[in-house]
Amino acid sequence: MPQRCTHTLTVEKPGAAVDAAGQPDLTTDASWVAVGQIRARAVTRGGKEAYVFKQTQADTENVFFSPSTALSRSLHDHPEWRLRDGSYVYEITYSDLINKTGKEVIIEVKEAV
Repeated sequence: MPQRCTHTLTVEKPGAAVDAAGQPDLTTDASWVAVGQIRARAVTRGGKEAYVFKQTQADTENVFFSPSTALSRSLHDHPEWRLRDGSYVYEITYSDLINKTGKEVIIEVKEAV
């Protein structure tokens, strides 16, 4: 029995916002534009935590499996895009078709905590 897609992820791309130097400003949520939504199931791979410059920095790695659609396949061509699941934001580190039948896309992401 196939596993159910329990997450609805919003695919976002960088907007046109720039900082004072004319460089893209991707530091605020207002700097991102929604492209569409995909359904996916998630698998958590783990994470790490480090203490750097008197701050604790952590990240977790997840993998999403999404049915193959035009939008989910396009993530491979746009690694600068990101995924949002409610208040969680994921940076895409890898995306590709999972097998030759092309029915599912694997999306590896990193969440900054």
